[in-house]
Amino acid sequence: MPFPTDGRNHHDAIKVEKTMSRFKKPYEEYYRKKIEKFIHVGGTKGKIDFTILFVDGSEIRKSLKKKKTIDNGSYDYINSSDFSIDFIPESIEVYNQYRGMKDNNSENLLIDAISSDLNNLPKEFITNFIKHKIIEESKKFDGLDIVETSTNKLFINVVPTFFETINNGGYLKVQDNGKKQMSYKLDLYDSNHNLLPETGLRIRLHLNNGWTKWYNGKTSVLVLKIQQDKVSKMLKK
Repeated sequence: MPFPTDGRNHHDAIKVEKTMSRFKKPYEEYYRKKIEKFIHVGGTKGKIDFTILFVDGSEIRKSLKKKKTIDNGSYDYINSSDFSIDFIPESIEVYNQYRGMKDNNSENLLIDAISSDLNNLPKEFITNFIKHKIIEESKKFDGLDIVETSTNKLFINVVPTFFETINNGGYLKVQDNGKKQMSYKLDLYDSNHNLLPETGLRIRLHLNNGWTKWYNGKTSVLVLKIQQDKVSKMLKK
């Protein structure tokens, strides 16, 4: 449920995670207890952006995403090189063969290889990757909150709709659109193999430090990203 705020203007340079105290009232209404203070943890590599310390001494750890509008844009769930390269054989072959060669055609060759590997990813790999890297990791904090900055609405304890489907035996598959590219939408199926409404999930395989460093033989490794397009599509109705 969205909680509207009073809409006071804030300087653009002030990060949302450093001004969460403006949402003190909706948080107190949601958790039904008084807040002593917000403790900001942003800037670390962890998924915890801030904690809320309540007057009764309890505290909760929160992860925060901010979007101008929940109908557009995207955010990352995970951007990781921690996966078996056995699932991306063509990409690894091209990556190793052309790294540092400054071949004008190397970018197209790698894009073609990435496209092929993504379209051949087994549904079991994608589903397990998301289950362990996103769903299980979400248990380390006390809920994902989203701020829609254009309306100053706060969405508290957002649970993406695909969590429940996957936990109940559902799975995800790459949506092959016939194009050579480095990212594709993911289709969600329930345990009975029924295609469910679009979730806005996307999978991307890319170079974490860009093409130039790869051309020059410097560090730029292949990483697998899961991102959320159109946040509204993953909210429970």
